[in-house]
Amino acid sequence: MLTFLRGVLVLVFAPILTGMVSIVAIVMILIFRRSAADVQFLPRALGRIVARLGGVSVSMHGAALLEQGRPYIFAANHQSQFDILALQGYLGCDFRWLAKLELFQIPIFGKAMQLAGYIPVDRAHGRKALKSLDEAARRIADGTSVIIFPEGTRSPDGRLGEFKPGAMVLAIKSGVPLVPVAILGTHQVLPKGRLLARPGRVEIRVGAPIATSEYTVKQKQELAERLQGKVAELLEAEAGAHAAPRKEARQLKIRPAVVLDDVGKSRREYHGKIKVLVGILLFAGILGGLGVICDWAQAPIFTETAFVLFVAAGFAFVYYMEKLKEYKAIDASEQAKIAELAQEYREVAEYWQKVADSGRELVAAEYEAILAFADAKGGGPGCQGE
Repeated sequence: MLTFLRGVLVLVFAPILTGMVSIVAIVMILIFRRSAADVQFLPRALGRIVARLGGVSVSMHGAALLEQGRPYIFAANHQSQFDILALQGYLGCDFRWLAKLELFQIPIFGKAMQLAGYIPVDRAHGRKALKSLDEAARRIADGTSVIIFPEGTRSPDGRLGEFKPGAMVLAIKSGVPLVPVAILGTHQVLPKGRLLARPGRVEIRVGAPIATSEYTVKQKQELAERLQGKVAELLEAEAGAHAAPRKEARQLKIRPAVVLDDVGKSRREYHGKIKVLVGILLFAGILGGLGVICDWAQAPIFTETAFVLFVAAGFAFVYYMEKLKEYKAIDASEQAKIAELAQEYREVAEYWQKVADSGRELVAAEYEAILAFADAKGGGPGCQGE
């Protein structure tokens, strides 16, 4: 029963929250003059909220292989519609979606996609398709990371399908590295043809980037086969091989309490604001849903209250953005202090290691001297001389 209810929650609230996020993004960009990069936290929050509503836990491995600030084309296998939410919420990189042109024609949603910097692709044949592809390649080369599904469609049985060489043209023209991405578990959560999502575990595995500068358009099939092989390797790899580096990183992380007192306080405040904001959005969504289910005239309190809460949520998002900037500044300062203290700790450890080594050498030398003295006096410890 709980599984069914979670599936219904995802089915009902995913489109409602998508619409709300679209409106907030438009308001932030057009009225509050935020940049497209400033609103990217909205789809990330949407992906995480929907995953939690559906009882889906998502883990991410391999992010350390990526260079910060560099554009990539992430190429992932496509098992489910839930792939989009999982990547959106948990990939952890600033990216845009390549989307078919028809989606940009949807009221509100299409406008939000345009303002957020998503890249339209005209899939029609002829010059329009080529022009669309060239424009997408230019924007990617200018520094915009994107995600593509080279299979072109969802897998009906969860198995990896053949990668289409056409998607490789975009990578070759832009000269941006291709990053193989394997998504596991989404086929069990929401397989093709199923309406309601089920709780489950999803894992995102990121592989080492593949340089595309050495390929030409004529070699697109070769690149597609190489990329498909890398994604297949990630799918078949043992989970422990990807989880170990993350566990190791947690063990090695140095977080001195003396440095983190103020940071921890700011971070707790930051997370508190997020929880309040998510609560407002969910409550407004529930009321709005009740207003849609009921007759508008008979249930004005639901729709009116939902509208008021929605406006409040918009201002809360603006406030959240300010806190996010503050958090990033604090986090950067924290990392610098941690690195500085870690270096000091290493130097102290090296110093005491040298002291210990010197002590051992001194003790050994003294012991040798004692033995030599004993030999000279009487033949060794415990022996009487004649």
